[in-house]
Amino acid sequence: LPHLRSESVMVRWADTGEELLAKNPDEVRPIASVTKLVSALVLAAEAPTLLTATRALTLDELDKDRLKWSRSSLRIGKSYPASQLFDAAMAASDNRAICALARHSGLERATFVAKMNQAAQALGMSRSRFVDPAGLDPGNVSTARDLLALVSAAAQHEVVRKAGLVSPVELVDAEGRTLRLGSTNRLARSGRWTVLAGKTGYTIEAGRALVIRVELEGRPLDMVYLGAREMQSVFGDAGRVKRWILAEKLRPGTPASASR
Repeated sequence: LPHLRSESVMVRWADTGEELLAKNPDEVRPIASVTKLVSALVLAAEAPTLLTATRALTLDELDKDRLKWSRSSLRIGKSYPASQLFDAAMAASDNRAICALARHSGLERATFVAKMNQAAQALGMSRSRFVDPAGLDPGNVSTARDLLALVSAAAQHEVVRKAGLVSPVELVDAEGRTLRLGSTNRLARSGRWTVLAGKTGYTIEAGRALVIRVELEGRPLDMVYLGAREMQSVFGDAGRVKRWILAEKLRPGTPASASR
């Protein structure tokens, strides 16, 4: 088995549901910005036109992170097209962007969070709980097993799926100036991976997290890595698992290879 630095791991073939690897899959832990996938699904259900809208949304003081005071390249008072803010929230993991979108969804913050929890329960994520749209609060918790359901739902929603793969993210303000943000998902930027959907996350409490669906040998593969101390560790885990699957699970004559 590959050496894994993440504290919780789940890997499965998405087309058959066959589980290939598990490590502490039911341990409840903070998931940081992976939370934004749930927020995206709520936005898609409650305000679907917002995700592709060209109308400008103005960043407000209410969108600031007042829990951890995390930094953002998006200045308060600036206006950007809603669709570009959605790309910034998903691909660049910008906290102000997702909070601005939640604020413009037509729902009060408490109602939006309640919808997040309802969406999670509807997906069968029974051990998950959410308290803010961005994932800054350590009260946003889930398990590696629960998050398989989340990445599957995100992969099936085309707008949500594509927003997480944009690199770089470009936002054009009302004055025509362009702000460029990089993607937090190294695998999505790599030519050696075919990424179909995914999200990264980080807080001190959660550590580093990666939830992703990739295509491997023509098949969709879901992977969840939680609780690593370094971002290179979750990407390293993904690489080690990929090599292990190619060597041990897809060799000619193996059951996994024969069932394809």
